[in-house]
Amino acid sequence: MSISKLKPYQCLLFVMGLSSCASYHNLNDGSANHLGGGFIDTQLATNFYSLTAKTNFAPWENFSGAWNTWNKRAKELCGQQEFENIEVQESSYNTVAGQGYVVSQVKGYVLCSGAKLEKTEIEELILKNGN
Repeated sequence: MSISKLKPYQCLLFVMGLSSCASYHNLNDGSANHLGGGFIDTQLATNFYSLTAKTNFAPWENFSGAWNTWNKRAKELCGQQEFENIEVQESSYNTVAGQGYVVSQVKGYVLCSGAKLEKTEIEELILKNGN
């Protein structure tokens, strides 16, 4: 393979790798990340949050990237304390650009250590939140 053919191929791999990375974009303020990634969270009670973490679009699923964003944001929400993941689900979807532009996401709830919620209270908050 000649060098002139190798450079465009290397550029394509670089762009694909870059776009598949996890994104730490705060989507709470309603702003969009045009690559698709970031996080959205809502405090449902003291030390209890709903959280969605998304990757930038990529040609493949990247749940490890979504989990990296999830864990980083959960630690921030819990003040670097321990936390428990509750009813967390992984999913992926194609962007409006169509097939081959996949966003992977992790969605569920974070219960920070020290939370003073009973199991029934947590279940009620989850039901109220729509899941």
